[in-house]
Amino acid sequence: MLRFAGSVLGIALLVAACGQTPDKGSGSAASVKAVEDIESMTVQRDGSYRVVCRDGRVEFRSASEIRSDRVCMNGGGGGGGSGILRCVARDNDGRNPWIIAQFNSNGDLTRFSELVFDTLENCQSSVSANVRVGFDVDVVCASRDRDGRNPWALGVISRGSASLARAVYGDFTSCRSALARARTSRDFMLTCTSRDADGRNPWSYVTVNSAGTVNLRTDTTFGSLDECLRDL
Repeated sequence: MLRFAGSVLGIALLVAACGQTPDKGSGSAASVKAVEDIESMTVQRDGSYRVVCRDGRVEFRSASEIRSDRVCMNGGGGGGGSGILRCVARDNDGRNPWIIAQFNSNGDLTRFSELVFDTLENCQSSVSANVRVGFDVDVVCASRDRDGRNPWALGVISRGSASLARAVYGDFTSCRSALARARTSRDFMLTCTSRDADGRNPWSYVTVNSAGTVNLRTDTTFGSLDECLRDL
């Protein structure tokens, strides 16, 4: 395995190894943030990268995500309060579909067969966008029907188990947007979901608290997901 230090040189070497050199002229915020927030990167046997963020989070990223600086960003994750989240092949064959699993402090692995993805990239994208609530709860996106296809729902990981909430989205992009734009406090998160749990209009608020309880608020509705998210 190769290990890269969290420095400008280390990031440059890693990006070059992935087939792209850093754009020194653009000075993009994403590039600067990636360099500043990464502690180290380790190349895994499957070609993915184990990224340790300076705030302690651990992410597992593909080469394309490294090239586009989608690492250690706000709202990202991979490290739950009681363990580290990563993606594993559901059938233990290294092929689609994939599920989320959690390593705990003893090195034991808990596989969440409820949280299914059609591709490794979608699974890794969901893990990196997870929202942590309190110490033990992580909220991710997963296919509602456990087939890796539309529609998608919020998956709640709490104290070694996972469940799918009645917070439904028409596609993976909409679910990820709901997580990326969620409002959070120490004890709960607030975002939007379809009021009728069908992934279609209208939309309402939904909360997840530090006990893993999901509460759909249908007393306030919006005509579209974007309208609801703008009102958060």
